[in-house]
Amino acid sequence: MYGTVKALTEQALFEVGRKYGITIVVLRVANPYGPGQSGTRRQGFVAAAVKTALAGEPIVIWGDGSTTRDFVYLDEGIAWMVR
Repeated sequence: MYGTVKALTEQALFEVGRKYGITIVVLRVANPYGPGQSGTRRQGFVAAAVKTALAGEPIVIWGDGSTTRDFVYLDEGIAWMVR
């Protein structure tokens, strides 16, 4: 359902863009990290891992460890978007 809502929202934005002559650009930034992340919620692996490591606790990785992710530092992502 989560992905469906995102796709429908994107389609609605594209329709508005077509109707009013506005260029719509969708950026699907996954796994952002940076200032302001507390590491206490279930989102934000980098912040959670750093907080866990600083507390001297083990970092739990689900699965077999073969999954890879790209992480985007917030400032770098924003700088890329405004170019």
